[in-house]
Amino acid sequence: MSRENEVLEINPDIVFREEDDGAFLFDPDTGRLCYLNELGAELWKHFGRQLATTDVIELVADQYPEMPDNQIRQDCRQFIDDLKAFGFVSST
Repeated sequence: MSRENEVLEINPDIVFREEDDGAFLFDPDTGRLCYLNELGAELWKHFGRQLATTDVIELVADQYPEMPDNQIRQDCRQFIDDLKAFGFVSST
C-alpha cells in the first residue's frame, strides 16, 4: 500500500488532551509527550475515522485556505511520518 492510501490507526494507549491552542499526546508506556499545534490537533482528530492519509490531508488543507497548498501537504506528511516513528499511530 502506498503512503498516500494508507489508513492510520491510533495507538490505543495514547492519551490525547486538547488545549485552547493545540493539544498534547502522551504515551504512558514510554513517557513520551508530544505537543500538537492546531493543525496537528486537526489531523489527529481525523485519524480514527478510517480515512486514507490523502483524504485526511485534503480535509485539513481545506480548513486552512490561507496556507500554500504544497506547504500544508508537506507539513502534514512530515507530521504523520513523525507520529509513526514515535509509535503514536501505525499503518493498517
